Amino acid sequence: MSTTTRGGEDTRGGEESRGGGAPRGGEEPAPSVPAPSAALGLPAATALVIGSIIGTGVFALPSALAPYGPIALVAFGVVTLGALALAMTFGSLSGRVPGSGGPYVYAREAFGEFAGFLNAWSYWITAWAGNAAIAVAWVGYVEVFVNTGHRTGISLLIALTGLWIPAAVNLTGMRNTGAFQVVTTVLKFVPLVFMATVGLLFVKADNFGPFNASHQSAPGAISAAAAIALFSYLGLEAASVVAGRVREPGRNVPRATVYGTLACAVIYILGTSRSSAPCRTADSAPPPRRSVTRRTTSSAAAGPATPSRWPPSSPASAR
Repeated sequence: MSTTTRGGEDTRGGEESRGGGAPRGGEEPAPSVPAPSAALGLPAATALVIGSIIGTGVFALPSALAPYGPIALVAFGVVTLGALALAMTFGSLSGRVPGSGGPYVYAREAFGEFAGFLNAWSYWITAWAGNAAIAVAWVGYVEVFVNTGHRTGISLLIALTGLWIPAAVNLTGMRNTGAFQVVTTVLKFVPLVFMATVGLLFVKADNFGPFNASHQSAPGAISAAAAIALFSYLGLEAASVVAGRVREPGRNVPRATVYGTLACAVIYILGTSRSSAPCRTADSAPPPRRSVTRRTTSSAAAGPATPSRWPPSSPASAR
């Protein structure tokens, strides 16, 4: 090993103190910052994607698309293909650009710091706006059982509770967050799978209206329905955002992104195919999911459904 002298200082190749090197002259070593633990496995990462995509508006999605008739299934199929392509894109990028951050990191690496800055803030603003819409829907669902008089103070308390419970869980650590995500995803995913699959056995074809019930041209109806359907896939990038906390991210992040998107696509398409009722049905009743289900199926399959006061005409209700 070569030794050189620079100004009387003896240095040996590769032994200069940089970060983790030995301290000199009694200096205290710089404290090392431990890397965040990779607490999320494939199941938790997949649950994170599913939980981010399927929100409170899933119960209103079929009624939001019902005014277009069965042609909405064509729009949903097109949007689903695009969502899967986007999921594979995020999966590929997570392997090329490791670490947490998702869209922000990819934009920064490709186009520089300023582009990353704009992307990060745009992403967060859409998240804030989406959370506001989800809070409104959450209040609507809870007030079916409590606060039926819709007193403002109690409505605000319900909204804040729905926002702060997940926040409090997140503050306890990534491991608890992953476990909480798996539990909540199972609790909402299993009933949706049951209703979407078993309900198909009771569908009556005579109850469906014309293929295009929107009175628009076929391309116009598909475009309008696709705008609603596209909103329902927001959140598929969730696993890439926390890639730094996922075990074997190069392998698990792409799989979680694609698996989660596929699972949500099955739920959405089955639910929409079962509830593509005539326009007048979706627009006439306050709890749209219940009325649409009863119109397209027999009374045995309709059963109790979760009603929603959230206006189904809003694109935000599709999520």
